[in-house]
Amino acid sequence: MKRPALLLALLVAAAPALPAWGQDAAETARDSDLQQLVEELRRASARIDEVDANLQGATAARQTFFEFQRRQRWQEHHDALTELAESIEADAAAADSATVAAAVNALRRELEIGQAWIRDAQADVLDHMDRLAEAPAERLVEAEIELTRLNEGLDVVLAAVSRDFELAPALGLDLSAEAAAHDSAVVERAELLGASLEFAADQAAVYREWVDKPGVDTAGVRLRIAGAQERIAGSTASLHAMADLMEARGFPVAQYRRLIVANTGEIDTELLDREVLGGLLSDWARAVTDWVWGNLGGFLVRLFLILLVLLLAMRLAGWTRRGAERWVQRVQLSSLIRNLIVSGASKAVWLIALFAILAIFGVDLGPMLAGLGIAGFVLGFALQETLANFASGVMIMIYRPFDVGDFVTIGGVTGHVKDLTPVSTVIQTQDNRRIIVPNGKVWGDVINNATAEKVRRVDLVFGISYGDDIDHARRVLEDVLAQEERVLGDPAPMVRVGELGDSSVNLLCRPWCRTEDYWDLMWDLTGAVKKRFDAEGITIPFPQRDVHLHGTAAGE
Repeated sequence: MKRPALLLALLVAAAPALPAWGQDAAETARDSDLQQLVEELRRASARIDEVDANLQGATAARQTFFEFQRRQRWQEHHDALTELAESIEADAAAADSATVAAAVNALRRELEIGQAWIRDAQADVLDHMDRLAEAPAERLVEAEIELTRLNEGLDVVLAAVSRDFELAPALGLDLSAEAAAHDSAVVERAELLGASLEFAADQAAVYREWVDKPGVDTAGVRLRIAGAQERIAGSTASLHAMADLMEARGFPVAQYRRLIVANTGEIDTELLDREVLGGLLSDWARAVTDWVWGNLGGFLVRLFLILLVLLLAMRLAGWTRRGAERWVQRVQLSSLIRNLIVSGASKAVWLIALFAILAIFGVDLGPMLAGLGIAGFVLGFALQETLANFASGVMIMIYRPFDVGDFVTIGGVTGHVKDLTPVSTVIQTQDNRRIIVPNGKVWGDVINNATAEKVRRVDLVFGISYGDDIDHARRVLEDVLAQEERVLGDPAPMVRVGELGDSSVNLLCRPWCRTEDYWDLMWDLTGAVKKRFDAEGITIPFPQRDVHLHGTAAGE
């Protein structure tokens, strides 16, 4: 028979035995895995015994190192025990009595050690909290950090023991009484942490009110604030851990979640829980209601006083403004000063009313006014040019070189003064342009005020031909001036020969008039004189030049 055929026959003959063989192989593999886990648990226990032996007779410094190592070894023991218990629970039929006994003994030993550690850690935490009450400010933060470290260690042990109690049913142990006592300890610790968190948050708020108050050690207060913040952070982390343990055991934890959010402002997915969010909203509503009822009387009194102040300020501002308007009308002042006095009088009343309202609210005006003084000092450096313009505006108000409506030339700009402000002067030019000139340039340059006086002289020049009679021309000019009503008799007008020009004899005509008639009179006189000269046969020559040629005749 050929070899392939022989192999096929052997496989067919062995086929009925294959399932049994595969099942035996799987069971053998599971037994091997359980034995490996039991062996790993025994090695972890042996390593703990080695560390315990090293602790015997060790110095204080070395004991610190060995204690840390012992905690690490027990964590390894806990991890190995958890893995073994979960394997037994997954396939109880594969675990023999020896394997279960090894896991049970390890669990009992771990619970015994863990509960002893819990008692010691709780004692250390409580003792440290008692010492914290007497700690000086400079060591408070360091002491709070140590308390946080102790709490973190206690949280780890509590979580490990809670997990051990959860493993007991898988190993056939009934530890419900011990688990209930442990749960009570967790709940009691959560209550203590919640109280510690609330107290620390309240202390931090109180200390913040002390900062910068006269006679208070500000540096010490800031250290206490930092200590309270460390207590808040540590208590919050431990309370989170206890809430997780309690939630895993089926205890309600919404109140602790609300407590964390209310005192730290932490926004987490826990806030989405209906009980947590509902409780927070209920607490906030209750707090608002209590505040309103507790402060309603004072609030109504303050509201009444504020309304009374506003009403009085409205009346006083109106009376003050009207009184200022009547006073400035009786005093010779510039328009700018009048406007400032009238508007400033009412604004001063409203400023006093504002201070009164702030005082009703309990605002301390002293620091605020000091702050305004400092702010003004700083702004003075930043706004030097603006302040220079303001100072120039004050000088303009005092010396009054011009007023609103005057026709001036200032800062190279000519026009009527449209408006005056403390920092600038607004000029309306004759072609209706509005130009704003800084007061610094106005006061620092020549000021030409054409309308400062009540009367003004009109300077006109009329040229006549060299062939015309000068006396006749003068009489014509004097007659034109005499017929013009706007020409003043005092000062008397003047007509004189002013210049013998290249093409004409120039006569000066200088009548006086009221300032408001200046431009109209100048334009009207120019036209009237031209008409009279034409009627009188007086020639107003245009520029001309006589050219004389000197030379030799062409035939010479």
